[in-house]
Amino acid sequence: MIKFAVAAVLAASGTALAQVPFTETFDTDSAGFEDGPGNPAAFNAGAITSQTVDNANGFFAPFPGSPAFATVFRTDTATSGGAFSGNFFANDIRQITFDITVNNSFGPGEIGPFGLFVRLRNDVLATGLTTDSVTLNPGFNQVTLGLDPAFLSQSNPGAGETNVEILQNIEAIQFTAFQIPFASPTAGNVSFTLDNVAIGVPAPGAAGLLALAGLAATRRRR
Repeated sequence: MIKFAVAAVLAASGTALAQVPFTETFDTDSAGFEDGPGNPAAFNAGAITSQTVDNANGFFAPFPGSPAFATVFRTDTATSGGAFSGNFFANDIRQITFDITVNNSFGPGEIGPFGLFVRLRNDVLATGLTTDSVTLNPGFNQVTLGLDPAFLSQSNPGAGETNVEILQNIEAIQFTAFQIPFASPTAGNVSFTLDNVAIGVPAPGAAGLLALAGLAATRRRR
């Protein structure tokens, strides 16, 4: 169950409850997160792990002229009790941070290193917003990605929506890894472990309400 102590305060302010800054710590389960193919992510000791990804199962097979990539985690409107959906723009959600571990020894013949970006979309499946990418090193990585609409790029643009309009109704988020360099994948396999997924930078009004209430602006699942 998700405990949400600030609900009454923010309901009075008119702020959408799902968009209060929070951290998903995976204390007890996978919180509705899925792996790339859409299966429940594997819960393991307070974190979640993607399925093993390799060239043999096709998840790193690139489109012609594109990098070898794979979506390794997904969220939707049910994830973490709806915490990853809603109006990111109005509620000043401007970053996403998370811990991610590359479960790969990077030995001879193994794929890697990797880049990673996050893609957000609304109910228009054909388009979405993509963050800048970061490089994932072997082992543990702490990642922060900006969600400012001015610096997000549209994937498959052409649906006639602006970046702001997409951010006003986020329904799904994808965490996508890609092979560096952008080349055909080599032999080997990898999985990723995800933990402490946090969204949000509180708007001045919401931060003031939280301070007056004497409440933490972090939401944890127990």
